[in-house]
Formats: sequence, C-alpha cells, structure tokens
Amino acid sequence: MFAEHTGLKARLAEADLVVTGEGSIDKSTLMGKGVGELAALCREAKKPCLGLAGAVNDRAAAAQFFTRTYAMSPDLTDRATAMANNAEWLARLATHAASALENQKP
Repeated sequence: MFAEHTGLKARLAEADLVVTGEGSIDKSTLMGKGVGELAALCREAKKPCLGLAGAVNDRAAAAQFFTRTYAMSPDLTDRATAMANNAEWLARLATHAASALENQKP
C-alpha cells in the first residue's frame, strides 16, 4: 500500500542505488516487512539494494533480496558496544559500506 501511494516503483526506476536497514535483518524482514519488500522491489527493478543492520541473522537468505548486507555486529563490533552507541556505529557501518562500494569500482 505504501509503495502504491508514494509512487515507489517510479522512484526506484530513477535510482542508482537504494540503502535501507533495520535493527536486525532476519526471517521476519524477508517475510513481508517494509525493508524486505523494498529489497524485493529493487531486485525486480534490477536496482542494487544495500541492507544496513545491527545484525544480519541469515546472510544466505538475505542475499536473495539484498545486493549486499552489512552488520554492526559482528562485522565491526560486538552487540553490546553497538547497542550502547548505535548512532556512532551506524555511521561507521555506512562508511564501511560506502568504502566497500568504492573499492568495487573498476
């Protein structure tokens, strides 16, 4: 419903990259939650979609939706540290993801 009312598909057609995320990318993400639905729409539109999260519980399942996923824990720090200062660790995670993308350029 949200996608229909906001013209999301038309906006995706104009996008080069979509970045989205939530606390934990897990089975519920991939079973109809907004982030998972957005990733599925990106896949359908052949647009890259990055998922940023505190944790990614099943990377193989997430790879069916997201182009790539990045997690604060355990990729950058432990869960307790990430939760204690999530804004800082989200900024670090976004920087990490951007660096990884930059390094993939030809």
